[in-house]
Amino acid sequence: MKPVDRSFDDEKVKSYLESIDNSTKRDIAEKIISNTKYVPFAEFKNKYLDLIKQLPKKYNLAFLTNTKIGSEHWLTVMLWPYLKTGCNKVINSHYDLVNLNNEYPILVVDDCMYSGCNMCGTVDYLQYDYKNYTKRKLTNSFIVMTAYRGINSTNQLCKQFGPVKVISGEVITPPKLKGYDYMYDNFGCEGCCVLPLYFDHKIANEFGSYPEIYTGVVKNQPSRYQIEKLESILGKKYRIKE
Repeated sequence: MKPVDRSFDDEKVKSYLESIDNSTKRDIAEKIISNTKYVPFAEFKNKYLDLIKQLPKKYNLAFLTNTKIGSEHWLTVMLWPYLKTGCNKVINSHYDLVNLNNEYPILVVDDCMYSGCNMCGTVDYLQYDYKNYTKRKLTNSFIVMTAYRGINSTNQLCKQFGPVKVISGEVITPPKLKGYDYMYDNFGCEGCCVLPLYFDHKIANEFGSYPEIYTGVVKNQPSRYQIEKLESILGKKYRIKE
C-alpha cells in the first residue's frame, strides 16, 4: 500500500466542530477526535511482524472464504510469506476443517477486535461445524492474533470459547461518553463497543468506529481497494495453496 497521509485535516475538524450547534454533542465529538488513533500502513504491518514472533512453531491457519470477504482476509494474504513456514494446514473450507488430523492450534488473524463479537462468531462457527459433522468436540485450541483490540474485547471470547490465546499489540480503552441511545441518535454508532481508531485500509463501520465523524475530517479517505480486489479474486474460487 503506497503511503498516503490520511490523518485529520485541522481545517476540516474545525469546520465540523463549528457546524455542531449543540454544545454537549460538540464536546463529545471533540473528545472522540482528540482520543483517536490513526494507524498508517507501515506501522500496521510492523505490528504484525512483531506479533508473528510470538506464534508457536506449528499451527493451522483459518482462512474461511464461505463468508463475507473482509480486511482479515486481505491481512492474512499480506502476511502469508511470514506465516507459511509455521503453517501446517490452511483451513479454507468445511472439508479442511472436518479432516483436520493434528492437534496444532488454529490461528485466526484479524486487524482489530472491537467488541470481540465477530471473533466469537468465527471461533463458534469452527467449533460447531466440526462437532456437527464429526460428532466429536474440536480439541484444537485457538490463537487469535490482532494488532489492536478494545480493552473488553476478549472477555466473552475467552470465557465461552476457550481455550483461546490472544496475541495482541495495543489495547485501546475508549473514552467515557454518553449511553447507547444518545450515541446512536447523534453519531449513528454504538457507544459502548466502538473504538476511536482507523487505518489506512479502512474506517470500521458504526459497530466498530465513528465513520460519521472520520469520513468528513480526514485529509484522504482510507482505501479498501486491496480488500475489494481480493474479494473479486476469491469470487473466482481463489484459495491460499498449502
